[in-house]
Amino acid sequence: MTRNGVEVRPLTGALGAEIFGVGLRSASNEAWDAIHRAFLDHRVLAIPDQELTPDDLMAVGRRFGEPSYYPFVEGIEGYPFIFEIVKEPHEKQNFGGTWHSDTTYLPKPPLATILHALETPTHGGDTLFADTQLAYEGLSEGMRAMLDGLVAINSAGL
Repeated sequence: MTRNGVEVRPLTGALGAEIFGVGLRSASNEAWDAIHRAFLDHRVLAIPDQELTPDDLMAVGRRFGEPSYYPFVEGIEGYPFIFEIVKEPHEKQNFGGTWHSDTTYLPKPPLATILHALETPTHGGDTLFADTQLAYEGLSEGMRAMLDGLVAINSAGL
């Protein structure tokens, strides 16, 4: 589907889309409207071939809301909201360690996380996503009734 010059190609039936036909550094407000609609519809967006500076990343992030500090890693110089994830070949543990949901333990979690990959391995190194709303909707009525009313606690501790 193409809207305002932005092509949206779903990645799976459940989650994710690729965006083509737009440079994030110079996108019009109309293009941003299409990107935002795609985000609401698909929840995860992959927008390849973007050369973005830290200032560009901040501008892109602000299109989705106010930036949020990540409390466990210091930002790069001059950009406290941006930090590098670097994994050297000898390192065995991935960043984040296990399945997690970025910063949902904060009093006001951010709407989204931006990952701007500059270098990726030829294989492995996968980042996976899950649609928990869709998973809940797929449960039987009995299972949903059992879960409704329960309270979850998000914590940064193990």
